[in-house]
Amino acid sequence: MSLESNDCRLKREYTVKDRLYWNLMLALPLVTAMIGIGQQSTGGLILYLMLVVIGVGLILRFFCTHCPHYIREQSAFSCLFFWKTPKLFPDREGPLGTREKILVGLAAFLILGLPIFWLLGIPSLLLIYILSVAVFVSTHLRTECSRCLFVDCPMNKVPVELHEEARNVE
Repeated sequence: MSLESNDCRLKREYTVKDRLYWNLMLALPLVTAMIGIGQQSTGGLILYLMLVVIGVGLILRFFCTHCPHYIREQSAFSCLFFWKTPKLFPDREGPLGTREKILVGLAAFLILGLPIFWLLGIPSLLLIYILSVAVFVSTHLRTECSRCLFVDCPMNKVPVELHEEARNVE
């Protein structure tokens, strides 16, 4: 099966291999950013790590709490990036509101956009960083968003005829 076939089977569960692949894919730009920032400033690296923690917290609170992987679980949830993670926030079914979209966008910028400013002085790392972010984002959009259960996500590309099936997954 090729990626061009637009496999529309909904992704109900993620395997250890799925999680390992996607977390390693995300680790490449993050480690590149940390190396570049750390070469220039230890304080900057500490600040960036704190911003990553804050950004992940914002994403968990304002994005993940709407996701079926989060909602259908009891005390912990498992999804593409998180495995058996305790549920820290109440479930919030339905689409994200404008405020939530803004906060999630800000969190993504903190995590993935902010390093660019530090890496401007290190062109080789900047190139690796930009390419690895581009590969991560484009691969995620191409392979995951067309079969995701979270049909209310702004990035979801599941065909409309599968929305009801996605909403009824237990």
